[in-house]
Order: sequence, then structure tokens, then C-alpha cells
Amino acid sequence: MRTDTREARRPLHDRTFFAGDEEDYRRLVRDFLAREVNENLDKYVSGELSIKELHRRAADVGVIATGVPTAYGGLGQGPLMNFILSHELSRTAGFGLLGPVLTTDNATQLIFNVASDRIKEAIAPLILEGAIQAMGLTEPDAGTNSRGIRTTARRDGDEWVIKGNKIFISAGNYADICYVIAKTNPADEEPALSAFYVPAGTPGFTQSRVDMMGLPGRGLGEWSFTDVRVPAWHLIGNEGEALKLFSMTMANDRVHCAGRALGQAELALQLTIDYTKDRIVAGGQPLFELQNTRMQLAEMYAQLEAVNALVKQMVDRVRTDTSTPFDAAACKTFAQDTSARILDGCLQLWGAQGLAEEQTISHLYTSNRSMRILAGTSELLKLSVASRL
Repeated sequence: MRTDTREARRPLHDRTFFAGDEEDYRRLVRDFLAREVNENLDKYVSGELSIKELHRRAADVGVIATGVPTAYGGLGQGPLMNFILSHELSRTAGFGLLGPVLTTDNATQLIFNVASDRIKEAIAPLILEGAIQAMGLTEPDAGTNSRGIRTTARRDGDEWVIKGNKIFISAGNYADICYVIAKTNPADEEPALSAFYVPAGTPGFTQSRVDMMGLPGRGLGEWSFTDVRVPAWHLIGNEGEALKLFSMTMANDRVHCAGRALGQAELALQLTIDYTKDRIVAGGQPLFELQNTRMQLAEMYAQLEAVNALVKQMVDRVRTDTSTPFDAAACKTFAQDTSARILDGCLQLWGAQGLAEEQTISHLYTSNRSMRILAGTSELLKLSVASRL
């Protein structure tokens, strides 16, 4: 498959929310993605180069594992580094085929905030070498409804025995370090959900791939646990506190999702402006010169500015540790709904050319559609926001 990986002629929004170390990291990420992802995109999509290899290369240059504390050999950076990575990745042609690959440091932040020293010591060297992390919450019959979770973990002496299934897990099909949420009181009406560390390759634990629209080069993961035994110390945090532990991590992830929505819209709009200036239509003039085209582009630019302002506000709140899960939910839904309108308007201006498999805009469009479902559906998050009104 031949993929057009050209960048926009000039970035529509080369402004950033960052300065100092954050800006240095952003430039490091941008250079790495241009050199490594865009230039080898077809190889990663076909499997000639593995996603694991991409993570290893990213670790070698310091693009990932930034959240590992200095006490464990890392840089000890906060959650904004993962946001920067998410935003920059979404502004590349590769995002439409690989999705949010590399952005697993949300899990790093969680683990080094709440896990035992023994878990931290076990996984820190792996993460620094490029090991891939994944979190499993969603189940085939329950979705993200925590009350419907059927996966169980039973204490048996010095071990936990895990049984059940998880699905639609980002990086789950090839993750090295897996975190699973399971019931530890299955007989009770009110579930006590606990989190566990399960290394890939543990007997009884299988990982498989679910092919997904918009993620042809990566898919999502499905996990099966058949009496999987892990040591008692693999419990993350306290028993019954998994949702509490994961809530802030999910909130940060939703800010990242908003950043991805912004990045996709930025790239799509600039590519579309470039295309309409090149596309000659009836009468011998560029498509850009038609009044309707210019009005549509102006409207989409205004929508993009609104998303940019909201995401910048959320970045400031994350930086000052003043964001809330409800802020993050509102930001994600607005950014993704608006990004979807921009992507749809852009694709319409491309016409049939925009549906071609080789065009970046076609992959941006299909990957963008998944964003209103994954990491919490827009409907679910809007209900969460409404509960506080």
C-alpha cells in the first residue's frame, strides 16, 4: 500500500502551549516522528517493522518512558509530556494508520504514584527499554460499565487467580506489561474492583488482536484469563480501589484525546487548504477561489480556534494540577465533536480524491471517527458532565 506521507506545506498552527523543557521535548518528538514514523510508515503498517521496534527506538532517544522517576533511572517528568507526544503524533500522517501508538506513559504515571516499591522496581527497567504497557477495563458484555465487570480475581494463599476476558484494549495485543481490573468480591452486589499487574506470557493469559476501523496498522487487543496465577504482590494499590486509582489517569487520557482531536483537525485543515489551492475546477480557477470554499474553510478555522483555546486552558490546568475529571470530560467531548465536523468538511472539499486509500485525509477521517467512542463514549462523558450541573 502506498501512503502519501507529505506534511502540510506550512503548519497552520505552529504555535505551541509550551516553553523550556516542554518545548525541547516537543521538538525532539516532532523530529523523531518525521524521521522514524513517516519515513517508515508503510513498513509499520505491513508488519515489516514491528510496533515493538518502534517503541524500542523511541526509548533509545528519550521520546517515551519520560514518566519514570529519577530514583528509578528515568527523567521524572509529569503527564504533560505524554500530552505533547499525543498531540504531535496526531499531526502526522502516521496517526491515521497507527493511532495513538507510543502514548502509554499514562500507565507509568499511575504505577509510580500508587504501586508498591516491588512492582516499581520490577517494571522500571522494562519501561526504560521500551516495554509496552496496556490497561484492561472494557469487557465484551459490559463495555465500560464497571458494575457489569465479570472478570474475577480470587486470593489463594500467596497468589491471586484471575479468570475472565477483556476487549478493545489500546496496545493490548502486543503489550509487554499488562494491568487488569477484576472483581475481588464476586459474590457481593456492590463490586470491589482491584487492579493487578500481569506480565505478558504468564501461563493462562492470552493476547490477541481485534482489527479495527481506522487502525489498520495496529488494531486493539483482546485478553483472556484462564486461571491465571500472579503473586500477591502484583496487586496495584489497595484491594477494591481500582476505579479510584484509575479515575485521574483516565482524566489525563481524556485531555490527551482532546489534544489528538486538535492535532488531527490542524493537519486536515492545512492539507485541505493546500489541496483547494492546487485543485483546478471548471472555469480554470483553483477550488480555493470559489466563495463557498472560502466560507467553509473560514468556518472550520474558527471552530479550530475554539478547540485550540479550550485545549490550551486544560493544558494549563494539568500543569498546575487544578484539572478535574469533569473538566477533562467536557474538553474531550467538545474537542472531538468539533474535530469530527472539521474532518467531515475537509473530506467533502476533497471530493472523490479524499476517499483514495493513498491520501492522508482518508485515514485521518476514519481514525477520527473512533475517537468519539474509545476512552469513554461522548454520550457517557456528557452524562458525567451533566451530573455536576
